[in-house]
Amino acid sequence: MRAFSYIFVATILARLCSLISFPVTARTLSVADMGELTIWHSIRGLILIACYVGLPDIVARYAGVNRNRRAFVVAWRFSTSLLCVMAIVLELVLHWAPELVTFRYPRVLLLAAAVDLVPGLFIGSLAAMGRVRAYAVCIVAPALTTSILAVVLVRPPFSLGMLGALYAHLAASVLNAAICLWLLKHDGGESVSSEPATLRSLLPQALPAMGVGLVGMTLASIDRYAVRVLVGAEALGYYAVALQVAALLSFGGGAVRSSLIAKVIANVADRRTISLYFSQYIACGAMFACMLALTSPEIIWTLAGGRYQAYLFIVPTLCTATLALEAFSFGQSVAVAEGRSHEAFRAIVAGAACALLMVPVGTYIAGTLGTAVGLCVAYGLAWGLIGVQRIVVVRSAVAELLILITLMVVLSMHFNDLAAVHSMLSVILRYALALATLVVGVLHLRTLGRLVAS
Repeated sequence: MRAFSYIFVATILARLCSLISFPVTARTLSVADMGELTIWHSIRGLILIACYVGLPDIVARYAGVNRNRRAFVVAWRFSTSLLCVMAIVLELVLHWAPELVTFRYPRVLLLAAAVDLVPGLFIGSLAAMGRVRAYAVCIVAPALTTSILAVVLVRPPFSLGMLGALYAHLAASVLNAAICLWLLKHDGGESVSSEPATLRSLLPQALPAMGVGLVGMTLASIDRYAVRVLVGAEALGYYAVALQVAALLSFGGGAVRSSLIAKVIANVADRRTISLYFSQYIACGAMFACMLALTSPEIIWTLAGGRYQAYLFIVPTLCTATLALEAFSFGQSVAVAEGRSHEAFRAIVAGAACALLMVPVGTYIAGTLGTAVGLCVAYGLAWGLIGVQRIVVVRSAVAELLILITLMVVLSMHFNDLAAVHSMLSVILRYALALATLVVGVLHLRTLGRLVAS
């Protein structure tokens, strides 16, 4: 329980750190730069997944058993070699056909990816070896560094704009890599198993995880590329700010979900218990999604200023999409715990295929609102394929989900009229409903706490 507490608190602190710098960057950078920053991080994530080839989980598993650094060294050398090949290809493209590179600062991106390889491959090993305090430091330190440096470099006197935000991320990655290398050097662990840690033994186990990672990253990024190509870079900036509000829904979701999955593994044959866990989890998420959507005009005004208010109407749909993603993540964790990894892979592939079809079509027809609706459909399909076989939602949760969907539709229509949104009557009604949903959500969260503790 103490390990869970460290990770939970560290995750919350890291997210709070991002909220320190986000208002500064959103108010200082142009709307188009906000969109470019989102694309930059998405491309960096895809490059890292391709270079990892699924090795981080295998390295962590090996470290948990053998408690030495051999697997990390082998994985790091291989991943760095792949990144060097990508760097060479990028330099050739920049020299012969620079028009093919449609994002800014590609060399900074590759440098950041090279530094991120070290913590990406090593941090999981800390958790596997039970070094939760070091793991928590590696979560909080880069987030805090990024926030502080972004505030300093983006604003006067430096006024570096988007490049300042990227330099802040790069400096935080260097700090995180240095912490990981120091921990690696002073670990002192020795192998307690004769299991070899060679590339030939690691890769066959890692490649399936690479497929899941690439498909999952595609599912998580297709909306941004669709908005940028079909609507424009400026619209992507507005969309990125709306996404930030919806992302508040997953503040503690990952940590809570991890604790519930531990209980699922202990009750893997009890379908009724699993259904109870999921129903409380998703009902809690539905209430907090309603609260976020109801207060989103004030949240966006506080975080990013008044110029992003025009895209309020997509926030309720994005909150629903985030909730569907949380439901899919829970179902995927249950499937893996039950040994149904192939079903988890099929579900995420189906979701990605649906997103590749629905998101661009929705974006072409209805702009950013169509993008958000396409995400809802894709995530809902992915969870439906993996969850309905084992998880039955109780009636009370179904009722709350129907309330959520109805309220989100009404809010999307209401947010199209900004004058009505900021009227006294709207503010009073929205905050009264937000308070009610908060109370119900806290009650569900309390029930979840009792389930975890029992």
